[in-house]
Amino acid sequence: YQMMGNEIRDPHSVESEFEKVAGMGLLDAVTVMQKEKRTLQAEAEVCANQGILEGTLHMKVKGYEIHMGLTQLSGSCMPFGMVSGVPANGLTQADGACDREGRAIGTYIHGIFDNSGFALRIVNNLRKRKGLNEIETRDADFRSFKQKEYDRLVKLIRDSVDIGKVYEIMNSWEE
Repeated sequence: YQMMGNEIRDPHSVESEFEKVAGMGLLDAVTVMQKEKRTLQAEAEVCANQGILEGTLHMKVKGYEIHMGLTQLSGSCMPFGMVSGVPANGLTQADGACDREGRAIGTYIHGIFDNSGFALRIVNNLRKRKGLNEIETRDADFRSFKQKEYDRLVKLIRDSVDIGKVYEIMNSWEE
């Protein structure tokens, strides 16, 4: 998301030796890298409703944030969503950005497409722009699907790998 803005500044040389680099210019925003990494679970309410976000206003999306930048929006940008219960102050805080036409969107929240209703609305908005029919609503719970797939992977590993031997090898290493 940070790369979509006009510029990324790194005054503390956190990510690179360059003090600033140009972004892609898709969003009217500037990001300044901070010294501390922000990691947290997040839930946001979508507050934009134009372009590919049409029909998503007030939808909830959940995920996690992991980043070191603070992004400031300018003139032609508006927030993507409002994150509630922000740690340290418990207040609501703007997150992400979208351009006025709703063609470019970005957010610090990873996993927003795990909300199947949100993802389906975005896909159908894109299909509509291409002159295609909307996809019928499916009662899919992507989080449950993902958990079942993880469980299958765990079973496959347990059935295929001598975990006792792995622990034995790990415990035999000395520093």
